[in-house]
Amino acid sequence: MRVSQLWILLAALACSDDERQRWERSEFTDDGSLCVRTGAAGELLIDVVVEGCASGCTRIVDSACEVDADDAEIVVHGSITSEERQGPGLVCPTVCVPIGATCAPVQVSPGEYLFRYGGHASTASLPTDTPFLLGGGDPVALGCR
Repeated sequence: MRVSQLWILLAALACSDDERQRWERSEFTDDGSLCVRTGAAGELLIDVVVEGCASGCTRIVDSACEVDADDAEIVVHGSITSEERQGPGLVCPTVCVPIGATCAPVQVSPGEYLFRYGGHASTASLPTDTPFLLGGGDPVALGCR
């Protein structure tokens, strides 16, 4: 076998491995937890965070966060779609990719509010000097600081 034929064979094998690799989709709707904090200008900052890490072969395809606030209640809806590359011979960087969505800042008056997200509900006073997590999990592990 000549060198040029060997390179063609190796290239064909490499392409066949790539063809067997695929993207596996995960969708999260009103899943995970909320990280709630007050910004420097008094605005309400909310992040939707999904517990755990995705691999270095994961990409966020879409994320959205909607906040509806009135005088006494703050309702949050979040959705995240991610894809993870999978297949034989795939080498992914060893990193922890957080999966989440950031809501647009919301102006609210100081006071007591009922927060709702997914199946979770909790009351909190705003503004707050300490970030809090609605939905469970370890605040530090979820990046809620």
